[in-house]
Amino acid sequence: MTLSTRQALLAVALGGAAGTTLRVGVSELVGVDAGGWPWPTLAVNLAGAWLLAVIGTRLLTSGATGGWLLPMIGTGFCGALTTFSTFQIEIITLWRETGPPVAVAYAVVSVVVGLAIVWWVARRLEAEQ
Repeated sequence: MTLSTRQALLAVALGGAAGTTLRVGVSELVGVDAGGWPWPTLAVNLAGAWLLAVIGTRLLTSGATGGWLLPMIGTGFCGALTTFSTFQIEIITLWRETGPPVAVAYAVVSVVVGLAIVWWVARRLEAEQ
């Protein structure tokens, strides 16, 4: 089923509202001390990488990419749950408050672990096919 533009926008908006709500909830629940390791952002970014890998791999291997699931979950939910802008601000904050080694470590851990999750999930799911 191919969505109309209006349907796709609604799917993205609904998914985005849920993803943003979850991200803010995790940040409020966990909190971050000034200059501390930004665990909430790392957690939601890695969870989003995992979910997007699962959804993306399943949809691409099944050929079912025209429905509402990818816009709602992929673009909307995962796009709002994960947050590149907050990630960048946290790197700058860590750089200023704790120095370059911690900021670079946070950036490297976030990107490398996120890519490793996507690679691992895609391999596992494709092996099941």
